[in-house]
This record gives sequence, C-alpha cells and structure tokens, in this order.
Amino acid sequence: MSRDPVEPARAVVACAGHRELARRAAVQGMVLLRNEQAALPLPATVTRLALAGALADAPNLGDHGSSRVYPPATCTIRAGLRSALPGVSLVGPAEPADAAVVVVGMSHNDEGERIMNEDLSFLGFPLNTRPGRWLVGRLMRVLTRFGRGGDRVRLTLSPRDEELIATVAAAHPRTIVVLIGGSAILMEAWRTKVPAILMAWYPGMEGGRAVADVLTGAEEPGGRLPFAIPTSAGHLPFFDAAADRIEYDAWWGQRKLDRDGHPAAYPFGFGLGYTTFDMSLVSVHGAVATVDVANTGGRPGSTVVQVYAVGEVPQLVGFRRVALDAGAATTVDVDLDLTPTLFRDPGTRTWHPRPGSPRFVAAPHSMRDPSSR
Repeated sequence: MSRDPVEPARAVVACAGHRELARRAAVQGMVLLRNEQAALPLPATVTRLALAGALADAPNLGDHGSSRVYPPATCTIRAGLRSALPGVSLVGPAEPADAAVVVVGMSHNDEGERIMNEDLSFLGFPLNTRPGRWLVGRLMRVLTRFGRGGDRVRLTLSPRDEELIATVAAAHPRTIVVLIGGSAILMEAWRTKVPAILMAWYPGMEGGRAVADVLTGAEEPGGRLPFAIPTSAGHLPFFDAAADRIEYDAWWGQRKLDRDGHPAAYPFGFGLGYTTFDMSLVSVHGAVATVDVANTGGRPGSTVVQVYAVGEVPQLVGFRRVALDAGAATTVDVDLDLTPTLFRDPGTRTWHPRPGSPRFVAAPHSMRDPSSR
C-alpha cells in the first residue's frame, strides 16, 4: 500500500466530518469500569451537577512527543457538559448537587515522552552519540522525579487526586469518576467508594462532547480494556526506573496475574455498557467462530464479542462489535487469528498446532466473566 500523493485542501482538516469521526471514535473507545446502582447514565431529573478536577477544564490531548497533534480547537469536558445539559447548573464540588463528576488522571507531564532535543540543546554536542544517549537517560530520570514526562513513578493517581475523589464521594452519593490517561491506573484506594468509573483515555479534540454523550446516555461507552488493571503493583513484573538494563520473561499483564492466581481489579477485555447481552459459542470451523448474541436489556446497545482460545492461559484470538436493539438477537461470524494456538518449529521454521485441541470460549465482557461460554 502506498500513500495517496494527493494532499487534501487545508479547509478539509478538522472539518465537520472529521470532528464527528473523532467524537464517535472517542465514544466507542471509552470503557465503563464500574456502574453500581445505575449511576450512569445521568437521569433526566438532574438539575445541579457538581464538577471537580483540573482536567475538566484542560484540552488534554496526551503526549507531547511524536504523537502530538495541533487541532484548531479542542472541546473540554466542562464545555461538553455545558452544551449537552443546557438546563443543568454546573456547580463546585462543595455545593449541593444531584450528582458529581470528578475528572482526574494524567497529562503529558505525568506520562508523556516529551523530552525533545531542544529541551537539551544547551548541552552543545550531538545527542545521538553514546555519551549523548547516556546523558539524556540520566536527565530523563531527574525530570521524571519532578513530574515532567518519562516513565511514571507510580501506577496510582496522585495523592491530591485521590483525596479529591474521597472528599467529593463523601459529599455526593452519585459520584462519577472520569479517568484521563493512556495506561493502567491502580484504583484500590478509592474504586469501591464511588458508584461509577469511566476510563476516557485521552479523548481527543471532541473529547468533551464525547464524554458528555456517554455520561448523559446519548451514547454508550463502547470500549474494552486492552490490558489488565491489577489490584497491586506488586502483581506486575518488577520495574526500576533507574535501571540501565533489565530482562523480562513472557509473563506479564493478564498472563502473569492468571499464572500467579491474582484476580485483576478489572481484567483484560473488561467493559460494561448500558444494557445487557447474552452470548454463546455455536461452533468453530477453521479460523471462523460462530456466536449467538442477544440484547437482553431494555435499550439498544452494542457489545464486543470476544473469542478466547483456552490453554495454559486464555488468549484472545478474535473479536467483533455487535449492535442490537433491545430484545433483539443475531448470529455472527468472528474471524480468528489462531497464531497463539500454534508453535514454531525452529528447525523447519514452520508453524504447527500445539498438542491437543484448544477449547474456545465466547465472552461478553472478558474471559473472566462468569457468563463466558
């Protein structure tokens, strides 16, 4: 595949169609991690909504390194809620309200690969040399300690964010935490103290409107976790931010949690919606799985059919999004990548099935869901 040599006109960039696509992508990527007592979507009876957290007002697009973009305008979460709820008063977290939204998490200052050559230009010698790389590594560790990009020194939120969540949750029973970030965030200090948690990632230039779509129920969160969120950093491979060299084996993430018998706070593939689904695996023929899917809830919605091959550890081998009206059912085919069920013969350099036939399972939320079958 080659790149289209025709450059689009400048007026096309961030046009209405582009912004709508960005908004839809953000909605479909958000992961609803917790929703007790049907805290979400926000009911129509809400007239006062408390909004807390500095990131509610930040056009937070993520990394300031190679992935940095410069949209002509970015909608913040506060602006998105104001637009979606014109009759609702947005108040401070200390004021009486029907519900509260706390926006916390990360920015490029916490986890971005943002140290550029111009940041270090005063050094006066090339940075792509061995001494240059060594010095850059040392400086990155120093800057990381002061919260300026690089590897995170903790997997939790900042103490200030955790204190904010606790304070708001104590005052407002219907508290929704919106998490901003690009990687796993440990939540053990507070996740059971709030009824709803939404992982919004870095939601992009239309992020504020997308978050408002999900909170109000105009859309449902459509994402599933691409990693596991553990209950303790000690359940993950050892990490040393100051190490010059370290070796890791094949045990990491959900694989390591499964092997060691540590249940995840939220497992790989997890994600809730605003309706319920039932699914069952009908058959697997070659590299295609056939799955029955039914929307058993009271509103239209979507799910992600996940097919796992169960061996030493479960491995995701295929997935497909399915949207259904309330009470509707369908049968879908899911294309499978069976590479995890194979092994490579180093002598012949060819791939072969592992001994024994793998068992396949279809899951509505994750392999660890009790309804998986």
